[in-house]
Amino acid sequence: MRRCTAFWRSTARRCLKERSAMNRHVTHLLSAYAEGQLRPRRAARVYRHVSRCPACREKLARHERLAADLRLTLGQSAGPDAAQVEAWWRVIQGKQARPLSGPVAAAVLPVLLSLLLLVLPVTLGLNGWQAHPSPGAEGTPAVLPVVAAALLDPPQETYGEGSAVARLIASPVPTDAVATPAPDHASPPVEPVPSAPPAPQE
Repeated sequence: MRRCTAFWRSTARRCLKERSAMNRHVTHLLSAYAEGQLRPRRAARVYRHVSRCPACREKLARHERLAADLRLTLGQSAGPDAAQVEAWWRVIQGKQARPLSGPVAAAVLPVLLSLLLLVLPVTLGLNGWQAHPSPGAEGTPAVLPVVAAALLDPPQETYGEGSAVARLIASPVPTDAVATPAPDHASPPVEPVPSAPPAPQE
């Protein structure tokens, strides 16, 4: 228990030292204070500190002399006040495009990925479908539409005059549409090898 208490006390002392060291000097704010670009709360803090600290008061006087010399040399008036700078920043920040984040991105991203996964196979499938020749083109049998129509009609009976099979058989085949056989990719025919030697001839 004592260790814990000692730890917290030393930590609190260290934090107070650091904080008091930060409050000692406000040199990082002096140039902005000299130009009038600090917010009222910070400007009041710098004013209180400078009224008590001679070192910071001297640095502030140097900053003010430098700013006055620059205005005389460059012939410009003092820079914009803090309110004008804040107004400019609000305009600039309002025009920035905000990235898609939060619940909108969490809802949109899965939808976009799903659409991509659905559209990609369909487009690849359509490209493959278009690569095949259409029925009736040169080299393909013209009987395919007749067979397809017969197969797509639901048969009323399995056999008989009104069945799809009977209609297919009864339909006339065009004389100019002859099915070309598929190319044979098998090896060339092998000649038969006699199993017994030929009989001697006398």
